[in-house]
Amino acid sequence: MQTIRDGVLDVDGMADLLGMTPKSLYTRRSRSPKSLPPAVRIGRRLVWRRETVEAWLADLERKQNKR
Repeated sequence: MQTIRDGVLDVDGMADLLGMTPKSLYTRRSRSPKSLPPAVRIGRRLVWRRETVEAWLADLERKQNKR
């Protein structure tokens, strides 16, 4: 996974984690922003806090296992 600093994922790292291309990640974020965890812009870079992503994934897992 690509990181800018420990604990922060950039677009490449986030796309890799989700098994999609960076372009697909940008498209999904644009069309359905609530389908991804919140991201932060640092300058021109779009980043996600690793702990936020892990919590988001755990929440998705809990919701899917309740069905």
